[in-house]
Amino acid sequence: VLTEVTPCPFLDANAQVLLAEARQTFHRLGLADQCLTGSTSNSYLLTWAGDYTNDALCLLLNQAGVMCTASGLVLEISASQESVLTALGRIAELDATDVEPLLKDVKNLIREKWDWALPNSLLIKSFASSQLDIPNAIALAKTLTA
Repeated sequence: VLTEVTPCPFLDANAQVLLAEARQTFHRLGLADQCLTGSTSNSYLLTWAGDYTNDALCLLLNQAGVMCTASGLVLEISASQESVLTALGRIAELDATDVEPLLKDVKNLIREKWDWALPNSLLIKSFASSQLDIPNAIALAKTLTA
């Protein structure tokens, strides 16, 4: 939608104005060609990959030593673009099948009614499979650092 120029016929006039503004900003920031932008101390990563991937990547970036917050479409990272790329390089080397070390510090693993009854290793695997897309987050890190 942001790369197109044609109006969306189902949007009202106010929504058309907002869409036009979003498209202008998208092109001005060059987001069709790059997904990492920012300054010397803050970076913004637009993955266009969905919440499960963003949440997984946010968690992995925090574990890699850069402070990250998932804020809707964007990951807000308190680090330079160079530091983010370095962290993404470390994430790209992770094993997506070995989730226990990746999620060892997560405090809110209990999400479902009977999660309290699961042993910790199974709880971690359940959380990873239902709340995160770790394989896609690692694949995205590989793509971004290639």
